[in-house]
Amino acid sequence: VPYFNFPIDDRRTTGILNPQFGFSNDGGIELSVPVYLNLAPNYDATITPRYLADRGAMLQGEFRYLTDGFGAGQIWGGILPSDKEYDDKDRKDFHFLHNWDINDQWSTNLEYNYASDKDYFSDLDSSPISKTDLNLRRAWELNYQHGIPGLKAQLKVEDFQTLDPQVKDADKPYARLPQFLLNYVTGNPLGLQYEFNNDTAYFKKSINDNSAQESSGTRIYNQFATRYNYRTPAAFVIPEVSVRSIQTFYDKDTQLNNPGGSENKSVVVPQFTLDTGLNFEREGKYLQTLTPRAFYAYAPYKNQDGYPNFDSTTASISYDQLFNPYRFYGHDRLEDNNFLSLGVSYSLFDTVGLERLRASVGQSYYFEDRRVTLKQGQDEFDTERKTGPVISLSSQLNQNFTIAANSAWMSNGDNAQRDFQVYYTGDKGNLYNLGYFYRKDIPGRQDTYDQVVASFIQPIKDNWRIMGHVQYDMDNDVARELLLGVNYESCCWGISVYGRSYYNDLDDPKTSDVSEKRAIMAEITLKGLGGLNNKLASLLENRVLGFNKINQSWTQR
Repeated sequence: VPYFNFPIDDRRTTGILNPQFGFSNDGGIELSVPVYLNLAPNYDATITPRYLADRGAMLQGEFRYLTDGFGAGQIWGGILPSDKEYDDKDRKDFHFLHNWDINDQWSTNLEYNYASDKDYFSDLDSSPISKTDLNLRRAWELNYQHGIPGLKAQLKVEDFQTLDPQVKDADKPYARLPQFLLNYVTGNPLGLQYEFNNDTAYFKKSINDNSAQESSGTRIYNQFATRYNYRTPAAFVIPEVSVRSIQTFYDKDTQLNNPGGSENKSVVVPQFTLDTGLNFEREGKYLQTLTPRAFYAYAPYKNQDGYPNFDSTTASISYDQLFNPYRFYGHDRLEDNNFLSLGVSYSLFDTVGLERLRASVGQSYYFEDRRVTLKQGQDEFDTERKTGPVISLSSQLNQNFTIAANSAWMSNGDNAQRDFQVYYTGDKGNLYNLGYFYRKDIPGRQDTYDQVVASFIQPIKDNWRIMGHVQYDMDNDVARELLLGVNYESCCWGISVYGRSYYNDLDDPKTSDVSEKRAIMAEITLKGLGGLNNKLASLLENRVLGFNKINQSWTQR
């Protein structure tokens, strides 16, 4: 006699997991039935036959393992032969992750990713995590820490698969073959302290389409710093003197492609910084603090024209960045500096320690042009004598309600960026988020971005709740993603039905051949077999701030 059962606790059992039903405008009717295989106490597998009416039959799989003394890992992927909606091409992906804590000091991890084409993840990926990066990472890392006090080190080999064949070779990321990173800090955190940083890497990029001159080679970055940390409850004064250096050794082949340049380049730049501030407190019904701060940085100019840019970008604007002497992320340039930043922060704490209000405002003043740039030549921002004001605000009105806002202006009065977020989590499983994010188009520094994001989760009756998410692109006047769903959760099983309309984050809605993807999905969750992380939950986990905490309390109530 046929029968059906499933466990009601955490014991793993071989069987069928959550079947998923759905319909999408580019795949038609869809059905997937994962089969879980409890192979052994330390490894298992999931095989998922999947059928898409307009594309064909697909097979996906996942294998997880836990070894005795050799770490744990995961292998997953899928294959769709002769996709009828993709010129009958075979489409596939493969992924491998392994992590191993060798002992208390040493750890290593390995990552490999492959996909057959740039549209694979938006068309077929069973994982709802947004795959917007067309460069898939492949890397091995060996890490050291918690051994010698103050010492951290990493050895890394890293390369990427660029999925879009239209991307020029010059725009592809460099491979690191390998890269060695070391940071060592010693001394007294409340007194004299020494720090050494090293970043040594061999960067490789093959230019086969004549889109640029090849500049592969080795870069060695060193920094020696000495600082004195004077800190009291009333004030802090932290002077620091450092010496930084870059040495670059070009490949011989690179030198042939760039005969006008030098095979080896090196530069050494000293730097002085002074970070100082006062701490004022006033006690009463609420504790109030006021912290004025001044930061000065000086480093002489050294010509670095013609140096390659392997991995550096311009730092984004923020209140904290005002007090940072490094205006580039990465170690391809040694900044010239002669500026003073002034700022003040105010905080208001209630009797239980909640920061009811935090407000910060600051501005930088430049005494010289910034002549070191990532590209040849200066722009208008390199010659300005000050930034516009930068403001940061946050308020925790109570345990459940948080507001945050940031804004930065340029010296001409234009707003360079601003963002605003409201976040509320209730005691009965309800959640509301609203955010607005804007970035002005500044060529060579930041791309335009103007979007509104909102989401909610609302219990409606007993075990039922509705949830939604929207991401609206103000630049293109289009909703990049809309999601609305209903979910039922009991002690042992659950059901979710949701609709989703979306663009891949890399799609341009203004392009005539790009259209939104639409899908309706339904899934059943048997908790003893499938756990709590169904596809809808995974979608919201990666889009809704605070979802994990709310979802866990809801499903385990």
